Amino acid sequence: MNKQHRSSIDIVESILENLRREGKSIKTHMLYASNLNTMVFEKYLSMLIRKGFILKIGDASDYTLSNKGKILLERIRNLKRMLLEDDEGDGLVDKKLNTVIERNLGCMVKVHEWQGYKGVSGAYHYVYTIKNSSGSYIVDTVLSSEPDILVEACIRMLVISTDIGVPAILVVKGSSEKHVVMDLLGKIDASKIMVLSM
Repeated sequence: MNKQHRSSIDIVESILENLRREGKSIKTHMLYASNLNTMVFEKYLSMLIRKGFILKIGDASDYTLSNKGKILLERIRNLKRMLLEDDEGDGLVDKKLNTVIERNLGCMVKVHEWQGYKGVSGAYHYVYTIKNSSGSYIVDTVLSSEPDILVEACIRMLVISTDIGVPAILVVKGSSEKHVVMDLLGKIDASKIMVLSM
């Protein structure tokens, strides 16, 4: 058993990642893959099932990741990626992301920071914002190929962008992911979202 201390987020990520990779799994395999003792594993598994991140398949002893679980896994990965970037680099936006945005906007990113906005709905949104000579944009990055995750990110950005009146940039992994999002945007009026691929 690995004695290195892991946070609750790391443990949740390992359980969800195993299910994502396997598609479905039995409890024993999930236990071994998570590298936890039985009592701790059972506590996390129960919590993830109760909150709807993991689903039990019928009466069988198989478990699978729900759409909600896929979205949680993607958010954990994005959060860890942002937190683990070194402080000497571009902060929370890495150089590749800046390059993609600059290439598509035709001007350099001058400022990137987390910023709070109060929307017309009265809701507060704390979002990643970039500024350049052409104005301000809110930015989100989705590194998953899962259609559910891409759609959820697109809708979330559309709602926030509309509420605060700031255009959005959604950066996705590649051209096939961009097609999924553009397909969705073609079905709704989403002129406030620019979709870019890495």
